Amino acid sequence: MTRMEKQLASLGNRHRKLACDLQTIFETRRQSVHACWEEWSTLFEQRRQDLDHFSIMLFGRTMAGKSTTLEALVGGDGSRIGQGIPDFTRNIDAVEWEGLRVVDTPGIEGFSPETLNVAESFMDRADLVVFVISDDHIEPRLLEELVAILNRRKPLLILLNVKVGNWQRLLRNPDRAFRQDEIGGHTRRIRGYLKQAAKSENVSLDADSVSILPYCAEAANVARNAHDLDDDTRCLLLQASRFPDVLGVLLRTVAERGVGIRMLAAYESFMANLEQIEDGLRFELAAVAAQARTIQRGRNGCRKLFTELERDGRRQFRAVEDHFHTLDVEIDAFADNVIDRHFADPQTQWETRLDLPGVQRSVRRISEQCVAEIRRRTEDFQRRAAVDLRLAADLAIEECSLDVSVDLEGLAWADSKKWLGKWGKVLGAPVGGMAAGVAAGWAIANWWNPTGWVAAGLVMLVGGMTTMGIGTVAQVCQESGRNDIERERSKLRRRLREQLATIRDEQVLEPALRWLNGEIAKVEANIEKGLVVLGRETGDFLKAGDRFVTALETTRNAAALHSIKALLALSLPTRALDEIQVVAVARRMNYRTKIAVRGTRGQSATGHLIGREGKAIRDVRRHLSGQSVDVVEFGPGPLGADTVRAALLPARLGSARIDIQAGDRRQLPVVTVHVASSDEARFAFGKRKWNLRLAEALLECRIVITTPARKR
Repeated sequence: MTRMEKQLASLGNRHRKLACDLQTIFETRRQSVHACWEEWSTLFEQRRQDLDHFSIMLFGRTMAGKSTTLEALVGGDGSRIGQGIPDFTRNIDAVEWEGLRVVDTPGIEGFSPETLNVAESFMDRADLVVFVISDDHIEPRLLEELVAILNRRKPLLILLNVKVGNWQRLLRNPDRAFRQDEIGGHTRRIRGYLKQAAKSENVSLDADSVSILPYCAEAANVARNAHDLDDDTRCLLLQASRFPDVLGVLLRTVAERGVGIRMLAAYESFMANLEQIEDGLRFELAAVAAQARTIQRGRNGCRKLFTELERDGRRQFRAVEDHFHTLDVEIDAFADNVIDRHFADPQTQWETRLDLPGVQRSVRRISEQCVAEIRRRTEDFQRRAAVDLRLAADLAIEECSLDVSVDLEGLAWADSKKWLGKWGKVLGAPVGGMAAGVAAGWAIANWWNPTGWVAAGLVMLVGGMTTMGIGTVAQVCQESGRNDIERERSKLRRRLREQLATIRDEQVLEPALRWLNGEIAKVEANIEKGLVVLGRETGDFLKAGDRFVTALETTRNAAALHSIKALLALSLPTRALDEIQVVAVARRMNYRTKIAVRGTRGQSATGHLIGREGKAIRDVRRHLSGQSVDVVEFGPGPLGADTVRAALLPARLGSARIDIQAGDRRQLPVVTVHVASSDEARFAFGKRKWNLRLAEALLECRIVITTPARKR
């Protein structure tokens, strides 16, 4: 069990669901990365095994003529051709022909989930894709499939199958079948669709450089495989079908570009899969980083939330405090009325004013409101913070345990000492006993509810107070005279206030507030504990993910360096190669390539790489399927501003101020680019910040781009 799993498990049964969810999230992410890596490893092994074959893949719409073209190419018996039956080709067929491997696939409409996976596998392993389009069915959706192919950086050849009805008509008048105006219109439409699809998919594509060859697949197949025709007729029919043009382009492509295509095939598949893994990881890391920020905000919000809950809870309990404040204000008048014998039953009057049942109801109501508010706001916080915690709040209020004695010695009802003394002795004990009985009854009836315990404690407290109060008053009244009235009046007021303060503070408010703070602290501790663990593990995941992404970038760029060196060996003369040292390469498929060069003898190397009239760099771009290439000259000294500007092309940063802070063994140099406008910043960043990342990888530094502050 990992450290993360142990910590998550320690959250306990209360947060078991949260722990399981978090474990599932992290395990899913691990499995996703491992699955991508295993898929790439399998594909790379397949590419290694395919080095002995140059693979051509036929792709296109159902009944476009793919299988007929394959029969004409390899000299088949016609068994692969469907007689007007849609989806006749249902399997992936690979045929060996003249050292080449030709693969036929189901039509676009004929792909099942199984064959689609197989076709995509062959697509990754193909060296050249031949897309067959019939002249009677040209539509934009077909070209969208081409964009998917070009996303894999595969060399492309488009075959325009002209359907003539029967080959005898073609043989009689070839020019009528291949009318230049019609062929030109089809070609322009195809190129237009290609440009639109490439633009919508943000794919780098020079549609004008894609070869589009018109031919007649049916006539070519008859000419190549019909044994009942004489040789002259077959030769004329083959020429009329224009199939020799197709064969010529295929042979020239293999002869002239075969080495470069084969050399890049494994690399392109390798790059495509690494980029897929890297992009997936970047997406995951961006999501986790957002979660980490949410968690940190959640921790700050958690503290703020519970501070507000405590403040609001105290505010609600002020209603009870206000009740006791009102009693305190009325004590003087109450004492005067008692002394002046305005109350027939002072005990009942005091109990009525205390209104302990009302206090109990208020405490219970406020406690329930506090619990409901804690639950509501905590659950709202959990939803917003995406933390699956459940608040298990109860109505437990701490049972009163303080023993507050009621001491009213010396209290005298002087004016009616005999009458009050007599009835005080008679009534005192029953009132106290009744209060105790009520308290016991309340506690029994509410044994399940801790709020009842507090109510019982409060009633027993007041019962004891009133019993001792009346008994003491009766005794003092019997022993005192009128001259003690004022003194006893003051004592009565003081002791009533003391008793009232004791009930209010020690028996009502303090236990209630202790309960409130305790409940809030428990909930806050549980949420904080979960957020701390989640934040720590999220941070660990981000660090590990960043290291892995950096390793992927390093691997991709190392592979790009070797592939570019090999391409330059094909494109440059030996003399030029001796003058150039390729220092580093940073490449993103379907985006651009940046090449850092240095002269071997201290001279400029850029001119040698570009070549006379740009021929060398055009050859490199042709091998890279027309991808944009930036050449960055590295000088003999440390990193300079001009080198940074060149690395951030296509952004034009001639007026930008560039500050370079040197790094050390453990820290990369930091380059700050102060651009003049947001447009310059946009070009410097590039799509999805790819241009910035390529420049950072090429220069081995961290680049920070700043823009002028907006004026308000």
